[in-house]
Amino acid sequence: MLKSMYKATERSRNQKGFTLVELMVVVVILGVLAALVIPTLSGQIDKAKINRTYADMKSIQNALQLHFADNNQYPAATGTAVPALPNYGLATIPTDAWGQPFYYETVTVAGRRTEYNLYSSGPNGTFDGANSDDLAATHLRGPGPR
Repeated sequence: MLKSMYKATERSRNQKGFTLVELMVVVVILGVLAALVIPTLSGQIDKAKINRTYADMKSIQNALQLHFADNNQYPAATGTAVPALPNYGLATIPTDAWGQPFYYETVTVAGRRTEYNLYSSGPNGTFDGANSDDLAATHLRGPGPR
């Protein structure tokens, strides 16, 4: 009888692995870490999309400024979309980080388009002008009479 108990104890000492309690502790720790990290990452994704949209708007502004320097006015608005300007580095009509087109409008002063506004409809995808999630580029004016 003692021999059989000794063999059973010897077998359990030689076995390698984790107990169920150890595995459960690891699973609980991983769950707590995931609960803390996931909300933080989700906020970072939203910020990244906003920053990407502002960077795209800056690229559009640069192309518009180059067009203004050559033509002494901004390009005409085609509906509400930003026009493609292939000679100024804007070969295709861009979209914001949410896949919506940018909203572009020009203001004509003294027969020339000397001002423009550039907007993104933001995360909700609808442009209403008053919603806090709409993104706007700075209102730029070209040189000349106002």
